[in-house]
Amino acid sequence: MLIGPIQGGDLMGMVIMLAMFGTIGWVWVNKIRVKHGYQLTDLWGRPIEKASSASAETVKQLELQVAVQGERLQTLEQRTRVLERIVTDRGQTVADEIDRLRDSRAN
Repeated sequence: MLIGPIQGGDLMGMVIMLAMFGTIGWVWVNKIRVKHGYQLTDLWGRPIEKASSASAETVKQLELQVAVQGERLQTLEQRTRVLERIVTDRGQTVADEIDRLRDSRAN
């Protein structure tokens, strides 16, 4: 007995079933591979990398660099404030401020 033509709904159901079986098969194969010590792979067979301890070390180094840059930024902001004050002051106060800054740099 021959099977008649496939109806639209039946075709969509078969496609969904094939996708489900493919996904279930991929999970099952990866479970077996991990159990026997093989590396995990993605759907295309490429190896999936684990996050290593080197990345934790990199994060620590980056945090240190951010802290150093933050300190540099604070000192630059302080210097900018001083320069803005010098520029906006008038007359003798400017000369006094410059002399005071020279004296503080000499010490």
